[in-house]
Amino acid sequence: MSVTLICSHGNLDIELFVRDTPRTCRNFIELCKSGYYDGITFHKVVPGFMCQSGDPTGTGRGGFSIYGPVFPDEMCAKHSHDKKGMLSMANCGRNTNSSQFFIIFKPSPHLDGKHTVFGRVKEHSLPVLDKMQRVKLKGNRPVYPVKLFVAEVIDDPWDGQELPYGASIPPKPLIGSRQSWCTIQ
Repeated sequence: MSVTLICSHGNLDIELFVRDTPRTCRNFIELCKSGYYDGITFHKVVPGFMCQSGDPTGTGRGGFSIYGPVFPDEMCAKHSHDKKGMLSMANCGRNTNSSQFFIIFKPSPHLDGKHTVFGRVKEHSLPVLDKMQRVKLKGNRPVYPVKLFVAEVIDDPWDGQELPYGASIPPKPLIGSRQSWCTIQ
């Protein structure tokens, strides 16, 4: 299963680990299909570590999942933060996943067991990550926005199916919210 994030610095083609993290991948795919991620930024970039996106408010404090404000982790020993390009859920602590995600620039094993790894950037798209980590920053925020123009679902295992019971597409906020910070340390 795959998604393409069409960004200001190039396209990130992503393979999702649907069999191992189905709930997380379903959330990500449904948010992509709904346009929830379209037009947002990578609000945090830490060269040599990671870039973070998925917050429609652009503050690092916003975002909701299709399951409500948060949903549980899906840790899988098969996948780890062992190489550049691994895609994981940002969170505010255990079982607090929403819409925010991050992509690592280098192996970061200290994140294992803390963040759900649910995909990886395909090899041919890794140079885009190099461009993204070279942007001019003020703190950890890009001076000029690193945009995620469109999140396009290429292969959807749930195509044509209803959302899971109790799930819904969250509204995309137009202003900031007071949700907790989602951090990667």
